[in-house]
Amino acid sequence: MIETTFWGVITRLYDAALRPSGLGAAQFTLLEALHTAPGMSQKELACLLEIASATLTRTFAPQRRAGWLRCTAGDDWRLALRVVGKRA
Repeated sequence: MIETTFWGVITRLYDAALRPSGLGAAQFTLLEALHTAPGMSQKELACLLEIASATLTRTFAPQRRAGWLRCTAGDDWRLALRVVGKRA
């Protein structure tokens, strides 16, 4: 219970700090993972973050709409996610 409360507090702190950028903690984590390992497939990213692929799709949808992420077909025809820019 204490661990859950601790991570909830941390998430709320991140959300508050990121609010001016329009990002939440989940979106920040996604962008940070892609920054660390650019070109990762959606399946690889979901495994790394230990979340379901559908959850990942919902999480990165706002960044795709904002133009922060681009999906491209990789050499093996998988979906590759790439950070395309930073918001000022």
